Amino acid sequence: MNTPSNPFLITGYHSPEYFCDRKTETDKIRSALTNGRNITLISNRRIGKTALIEHVFHRLRGKSNAGLIHIDIYPTQNLSDFLIALGKGIFKSTGNKTAKFLQTLLQFFSSIGGNIVYDAISGQPSFELKFHDPKRTAKSIDQLFDFLEKSGKQYYIAIDEFQQISNYPEKNVEALLRSKIQHLKNVHFIFSGSHKHVLISMFSDYKRPFYQSTDMMFLDTIDPAVYEEFIFQHFKNSKRQIKRESIKLILKWCRNHTYYVQYVCNRLYAKSITKIDDAEVQAVFNEVLEETKATYFNYRNLLTDAQWNLLRAIANEEHATMPTSAGFMKKYNLGGPSTINRSLTALLDKEMLLKGENGYVVYDVFFSRWLEQLQ
Repeated sequence: MNTPSNPFLITGYHSPEYFCDRKTETDKIRSALTNGRNITLISNRRIGKTALIEHVFHRLRGKSNAGLIHIDIYPTQNLSDFLIALGKGIFKSTGNKTAKFLQTLLQFFSSIGGNIVYDAISGQPSFELKFHDPKRTAKSIDQLFDFLEKSGKQYYIAIDEFQQISNYPEKNVEALLRSKIQHLKNVHFIFSGSHKHVLISMFSDYKRPFYQSTDMMFLDTIDPAVYEEFIFQHFKNSKRQIKRESIKLILKWCRNHTYYVQYVCNRLYAKSITKIDDAEVQAVFNEVLEETKATYFNYRNLLTDAQWNLLRAIANEEHATMPTSAGFMKKYNLGGPSTINRSLTALLDKEMLLKGENGYVVYDVFFSRWLEQLQ
């Protein structure tokens, strides 16, 4: 495996060396899966749940011969799309692609309307589904799970953005999947997603099929002290000095949010500066905001005046615990409570605001910092 040119990865997973902490979370997920329990992993976007899943799979890969399948169903729109994603995931996870085994897979996939095709340039095989009868989809999914169950080994399946199934046009999708999953003994699941209220409802509402069927885990930000040491050591390993105070500045400015911290550190590392202090860090902040301003200016055209003004107010406060309070409305000249409540609802639906324990925040940290500096 090649060494990354930059240790601060923005996407994907490389190896434990480039993955910060999450020891407790890793151990909890591994324990659940290897002891026959499914688990639901919930976090805000870009906190690092996908990398955590890959890290768990990396650990499992080194300890067993388990089959590891990781699919993202956010792009899927119906059960047939889900079937395709699952079929591709099964095929991709299969390391033994000998002619004999490919023939076995071909026979199986053909039985559900699938096919193994070969790339004209690379010659690499892949799975596709053509001319599939939607009426057979539920049965085909059942057959896929049955294929894994009878394979003779354990399978662990991670399904990213699992809440997407609630948007499928088919009726009773949750009940359909739950009825199949609950009988599997050799196949266990990680259901992950970033739509907190939807996933909590799916797994905590006693009227819904997945009620209390999994362990629940809420993924928060990384311990700042641990993250600081991770950043310090990676700069040190490349013979560069960065002040501890400058790392603390990065963590604070990025709200300790994984993606934004990684992005700033990636940009800073790319500059090849041997001695880094607050001035260099601030220069990266400025560059990032300058490069993204065209996108953020365009947001203005997509929002009403009331929504835009509320976003600016919340960004200036960092967290807004009571945006309908008299003091907050007067300070930012926002109008009445009904106007603010309508704007809050709209901005939450657009995922431009996030409601957390400390109140409302602008979801995109860079956007929030850009709004702060507007006059």
